[in-house]
Amino acid sequence: MNTLVVLIFAIVATTAQAAPAPGQPGYVAPDLSVDLLRPSTDGTAGITVDSAGRDSVPRGALLLSYGASPLVYSVPGQERVAVVSGTTALWMTAAASRGPLRLGLTAPAYLRVSSELAPAQSTALGDPSLDLKLALLPEASPAPVGLGLLGRVVAPLGDEAAQVGQPGWTAEAGLAGDLRLGNWGLALNLLARLGEAARLGEADFGNGGIYRLGLRWAPKPQLDLGLEAFGQQAWSALLRFDRPASAELLASGTWTLASGLGLRAGLGRGMMAGPGSPDLRALVGVQLSPPAPR
Repeated sequence: MNTLVVLIFAIVATTAQAAPAPGQPGYVAPDLSVDLLRPSTDGTAGITVDSAGRDSVPRGALLLSYGASPLVYSVPGQERVAVVSGTTALWMTAAASRGPLRLGLTAPAYLRVSSELAPAQSTALGDPSLDLKLALLPEASPAPVGLGLLGRVVAPLGDEAAQVGQPGWTAEAGLAGDLRLGNWGLALNLLARLGEAARLGEADFGNGGIYRLGLRWAPKPQLDLGLEAFGQQAWSALLRFDRPASAELLASGTWTLASGLGLRAGLGRGMMAGPGSPDLRALVGVQLSPPAPR
């Protein structure tokens, strides 16, 4: 059950009173975005993973994603409640490069957000972000490795009431590295996230470490197959195995036509019990780039 499993007991020095559960008087939903997925703006190392190399062509993408039960309240002996039972989102990305620098923009729109706490389904805006990548190795380097700096600023424009918006501005910064061996590629992103954290009982979410790991295989020039894992963990819970972490595993494939149009599809699921780890993830989309030279 790869959903949020949180033991929310507010232990006070003199009393042991449980925090109100969803649907009960006094319950306050946490101000956090439940979507762990955020597509890469270059899309060359995976759906979410950034490559470390230079990308000399502009790119754009439209990606439709569905996540099942990304935020669930569960306490032993009580009924399981899906605070967010499903999200359907359209992700729009665009990126342009100049030399070693790449700038990207990501904007999500939620076509459907459902919850067991609210009978009506809703549409909502998500948090847009501005992405930056700086390749550190020269383009003509003979080594099959890449190294780069990554940065991202996320604007708090999403709908917090629908649990698809952060409570404040957030920033991410870190490193990207990749290895290319023939038709195979491996990329790793490690970042730190800083911003306004959300607190739920004794657990806090928001500030912490982010990782993205992608394995890519290109059996044909027009076909890319990939497997990636991505997630995050709060700093306060790095060495606490009783605190929920967020993690997801995703398999994907891209077929690129001679026109530069890429058809993408993916399927995955959450692997741990933190917020944003869905029971199921499905996505389809297109990626646009200039046609390959002949």
